[in-house]
Amino acid sequence: VRSAAPSVMVVYGPLAGDSALNKTDDGSGAAVRLSPPIPFGGQRFDSYFSSTNGLVSFGAPHSSPDSGAVFSRLPKDTRIAALIWTDLDVTRGGDIFHRVVADGSGLRRLATAIEFAGGAAVTARFTPQAALVYTVVNATIALAAEGSPARCTGQLVILWSDAEAAIFLRYSQVFLSPGQPARAGYHAHGASFSEIPVSGLTSWKWVDHGVFSLTVDQTPPKE
Repeated sequence: VRSAAPSVMVVYGPLAGDSALNKTDDGSGAAVRLSPPIPFGGQRFDSYFSSTNGLVSFGAPHSSPDSGAVFSRLPKDTRIAALIWTDLDVTRGGDIFHRVVADGSGLRRLATAIEFAGGAAVTARFTPQAALVYTVVNATIALAAEGSPARCTGQLVILWSDAEAAIFLRYSQVFLSPGQPARAGYHAHGASFSEIPVSGLTSWKWVDHGVFSLTVDQTPPKE
């Protein structure tokens, strides 16, 4: 895990070809096909699901707001990549967008933006064949009182090849309600969650313009 210099998010929204998630509480979008399939935690997945609670999942939809001890309840073949896994409520404000990038020019632009943000050491390890961009914009934190600034804006970008995958977490602003934990990182094996240093803490308040990168563990799961 490494942090990098401040950076703006990559382009997002309808003009970038994004789809917007329906504004439902604790909801998940329909399966979106991935080509090529993404290698994630020793398995390959040919689709993903976007959640309104700050994460994307592979293998099955997952929209539980509980970022605590939930892994024992996940199906065996489900994987999670989380920007800010917490109880968001976009019915009260905010938007969530997602898209897949698979064309050469789009991938080059995305890789350039990631490298500029400090991710060159990771992108240099492999040539990406596809990418997933998941963006949360000014989403309301569910426990926030009316008029509270408890909101989140950030972006999850996953680049992958046939054998490797890298995750980039980019934050414009995160402000949690008192006592509300949130996790960021990825789940790939059993009850483990590889997370960024400030993740999982109720003291995670303002996180301005932070950029973090993780390389996904591709160790095959134990039978």
